[in-house]
Amino acid sequence: MSSRLKVIQVEGKTTSISKKATYEQIQKEYWEKFWAQSQEPTLLENERIEWVKTVLKKFPTKVRLADLGCGRGALSYFAWKSGHQVTAVDIASNALKCLDEIPVTKIQECLPYLKLPDQTFDAILCLDVIAELQENLHRLLISEISRLLMSKGLLVCSTPLDLGSWDAYSKFLQLLGTEFEILEIHSSYHRLFLLFSRLFSTSSLFLKAIQNADYRQERLLEKKGLYRALFALMSKPIFKNFWRGMEVLFHPLRCYLHRSHRLLGFLERISETLWGNQARTHVFVLACKKSLF
Repeated sequence: MSSRLKVIQVEGKTTSISKKATYEQIQKEYWEKFWAQSQEPTLLENERIEWVKTVLKKFPTKVRLADLGCGRGALSYFAWKSGHQVTAVDIASNALKCLDEIPVTKIQECLPYLKLPDQTFDAILCLDVIAELQENLHRLLISEISRLLMSKGLLVCSTPLDLGSWDAYSKFLQLLGTEFEILEIHSSYHRLFLLFSRLFSTSSLFLKAIQNADYRQERLLEKKGLYRALFALMSKPIFKNFWRGMEVLFHPLRCYLHRSHRLLGFLERISETLWGNQARTHVFVLACKKSLF
């Protein structure tokens, strides 16, 4: 990423800051606010955490492990309980403080810009981080992970996949393949779950847009063409009672959908049967750093 300077006005004074500094500031403000709120793991997040735990159980004991973008630290905690030497890295102090009660090393830094020394770790976790970065930083993140790992070090990496992009899966594997040998791949197929989740959230979304003009404007800016026109129409106050009625119907369905592991598994099997690889919504990879020789 370019480090060219840009000029901004701060309290009447002209100030120059780099693009990198601007990026880090924006990311920090966003994630501090995000983690300041109570964040309970979702059904999908718990499923992903359980898969990573099964991988961690295969690791040798007392591995030097980094959890990059550790969030609330569920996997950092599990790795520590498993006997590993853990370094938890996140941009938000509000995330890192979740680990205050256990003896892990906590580092507040902005990915992918890390100041840790080369070949520091035997294993790295980097879960769902890459999707949160600008596309031009993806390659840098993988290079940084490789730099931090010892020879033959292990990487557990995951990312959500855009259902609207047919090549997201192959692009992710190709990106990892530049620095790593892929040992194991696990995919989730939650296309139907996501479709039902969006459907059952429609009423609450429109009610919020009707009650909050700023939120309505933000959503309108995200949409284009027919979708924008439809959202603008259905978020008018005249439809308030209609969406209240739909919320009475959708709320219990939404709650059941997001709490039932059995339903999640059932919908996943149907999705894979109906759409095959086009229903793939998440991919997890266990990989080994390539040798230079």
